[in-house]
Amino acid sequence: MNISPLENIEHAYLRYAHGPDPVHFWGGYSTDLPNRSHTLPELAELLTDKKTPLELKDQVWESLTRLAGISRHEWKTIAAGLAIRGLKRAVTRARFHAPNIDLRDDIESAAMAGFIEATETIHTGKPHICARLCQAAYINARRYAIELKQYQQAMCSAVYESHPPPDQHQHIDLVLIDAIEEGIITKRQGDLILETRLEKRSLRESATCLDIEFTKARDERRHGEHELYAWLTGHDREHARSTKGSTK
Repeated sequence: MNISPLENIEHAYLRYAHGPDPVHFWGGYSTDLPNRSHTLPELAELLTDKKTPLELKDQVWESLTRLAGISRHEWKTIAAGLAIRGLKRAVTRARFHAPNIDLRDDIESAAMAGFIEATETIHTGKPHICARLCQAAYINARRYAIELKQYQQAMCSAVYESHPPPDQHQHIDLVLIDAIEEGIITKRQGDLILETRLEKRSLRESATCLDIEFTKARDERRHGEHELYAWLTGHDREHARSTKGSTK
């Protein structure tokens, strides 16, 4: 029986939580939890309970990311196990970008890689730590799904040969990737445009997940949209010609 990467995480987490030598989380040192050991099921219930204050959840997640950073595997797996529902949602959202490609395992692996990398780099001084970890998982999985889709489309060509420039009316994800690769907009500008304009995420939520200030996110999106419009309509070339002419 084939076990997917996220299923493997779930099984490993259950062994840590309910196995013969279960792992415990110590409260009271860096959180407002009682100064004693807490089982992983207790921790999971606390983190999923809507009545638990966000500040306490973030305290726990700050400790989890610290533990994940100093352990080779154990706490990385536990952190992913505790965030499994968010990771599954990230994979489901990412698969939207490659709906006809049945390679969920690879997309799950990409999500896990994004999650693990984020545990090592995330700014824990800002709220919604778990949500931002799962957003990092989604961004990495989405990037992989789009790249995979592009690769398979290229492989469908009858022969390897030069092709005309891509139709600028293709799927917006691919247009944004082209714009990023050509240096028209930054990756962060592309993420902001995609999430807030197409996926209907609020700009404030996207700014939080991307770990930037709201005003900076607003300015970056505005600048990115301006550059993207100029690139798609050819106004950037017209501007370049007029600038060149004015210097003669």
